[in-house]
Amino acid sequence: MEYRGFLNLSVLDDLIAVPIVITHKELNVGAEVVIKIKYKENTYLGTGKSLEWTDAFANLQKTLPDGLNIRCCMTCKHGTLCPYGNIPNYILCSKDVVINDKDDVIDWLDKADVEAIKKSSLGLCEQYEASNVNDYTYNDYLYYLNH
Repeated sequence: MEYRGFLNLSVLDDLIAVPIVITHKELNVGAEVVIKIKYKENTYLGTGKSLEWTDAFANLQKTLPDGLNIRCCMTCKHGTLCPYGNIPNYILCSKDVVINDKDDVIDWLDKADVEAIKKSSLGLCEQYEASNVNDYTYNDYLYYLNH
């Protein structure tokens, strides 16, 4: 399976969109995921095995030069994965709620209009805030980035 689109990168205060290709050798848990982008004549790859792409995005970020950062729903502190299953290119936006743990995610989803909060992992909105260790996010991106 292959996904094509654009990924936003921040360089100092500038935001640029670069083409991205995400491939799954097989569409199942534990199968290799490869993310490929081109920036300034260089090709960068991120690899992983998470069906949600979290580890591949983190691996890609580690390969990028200092000062070049991925900006998308996957790397946003509001980018929440679905606790009920693994779906590629599927993330939920929690920008209007406070989430402190997985129970909060489940309570929120029980009441939420899921279609209204469903986003592409590659998406980006004006409320973007980078994931950080001080805010709980039901998303493994930071874990993979720091390990």
